[in-house]
Amino acid sequence: MLRVFGAASGEELAAMSVEEASAGGGDQREGEEWREKWGGEDGRQRFLLEGSPLDETAALESAVDLQLVLLPLCSTSPLRVSSFNASVRIGKLPEVETMLAKAQDPNCASRDGATALHEAFWAGQVRIAHLLLEARSDTGLADNGGRTALHLATQDSLLELVRLLLDAAADGW
Repeated sequence: MLRVFGAASGEELAAMSVEEASAGGGDQREGEEWREKWGGEDGRQRFLLEGSPLDETAALESAVDLQLVLLPLCSTSPLRVSSFNASVRIGKLPEVETMLAKAQDPNCASRDGATALHEAFWAGQVRIAHLLLEARSDTGLADNGGRTALHLATQDSLLELVRLLLDAAADGW
């Protein structure tokens, strides 16, 4: 049996046979259901096996007990927001991925109200915009001028980014 416990509470959150976990563990729908039930969006969900982080590619071949840890989003100082948004704007994909994996809030805003998603759209950073949407960036947030990411994409005729937003909405991101 594969059993998952909340690390903080010790409460059993899920149990399934190793066969069930192997057959459906990588199913995208099940992963979405898991995130909805226990939270874990934004790359903040970590599994521990005997107190050590479990690698995403690990194969579980026998009965084990796992702990689920949900990391809170980190606090966002103006300097951290500026650094994150600058990395987005200039297209530093690996750096943005690393910051999100370290629980960077994708919705933090600069003084002018611009979020990382705004920055990605202003700069035409399609791959980073996709990554931010996967990290649950809020597409409805407006900057201090009242502009959302969709406003930015349509005013600059960035059709690829408009499609990305429409696909994200259709997928429930």
